[in-house]
Amino acid sequence: GRDGGLMPVDTTMKGIFTSTSISPDGQALAVARSESGTEGVWIKQLPAGAFTKLSTDVADGNRPVWTPDGRFVAFLGLKDNRRTAWIRRADGSDQTRPAVPGSPEVDEVLFHPDSRHVLLRSRGSGPGSRYLMVVEQGIDTIPKDLVRSATDSYGMSIAPNGRWLAYVSEESGT
Repeated sequence: GRDGGLMPVDTTMKGIFTSTSISPDGQALAVARSESGTEGVWIKQLPAGAFTKLSTDVADGNRPVWTPDGRFVAFLGLKDNRRTAWIRRADGSDQTRPAVPGSPEVDEVLFHPDSRHVLLRSRGSGPGSRYLMVVEQGIDTIPKDLVRSATDSYGMSIAPNGRWLAYVSEESGT
């Protein structure tokens, strides 16, 4: 629970779970679950509701995050030979679509509490190839660099009031 207390979710859920995200109202859980060698994003209604797959048309769906209003879940996945951030209504009543304009290849997605800004982390494999970007919904047509340097940055987290961004930087060499 958000209060730090432990609460069983569902002892019948099986599989390898790699990431989780609780909805803003605490009534649902988005999880990445491996099944048959591929990951998918699932929604579990709490405390004892349905467990349904959300990433039905995206391969290797993982790292789910909720929008601040709790109506949508974004996740990473592969579709049309592109790994990017996808978004879908949490109840699955719409089609999967890119979470941001330009569909950049990314490995992290995060929503600012103001719901206008989406933060992303680029895909990368060498020093300085993983950097942070931001998109202002309805304004930007492609992501803008937020933190980019000769070293990698990743692992974003935004303060609840939206004033601070914490992230991991390899600037120190460790």
